Amino acid sequence: MFRLSCGLYDQLEVFAMRKTEIKLSYFKGDDQVTATGVITDIKSKDGVEFVILNNSTEIKTQDIVTANDINFK
Repeated sequence: MFRLSCGLYDQLEVFAMRKTEIKLSYFKGDDQVTATGVITDIKSKDGVEFVILNNSTEIKTQDIVTANDINFK
């Protein structure tokens, strides 16, 4: 099971707490895509952690490459 490092998880929580609009770059299948929004929730479902944006986009934390230019890989 993939676990995001504590420091990076904490950074996502800070973005959520401050309601900071963020730009996430992540893998969707083999393609690297971007999404912009405010994190409304970080949850775990069936052992997989997800970031939920205010536009209902759900992104697996293991697929995140960057968040506001912070490297997650």
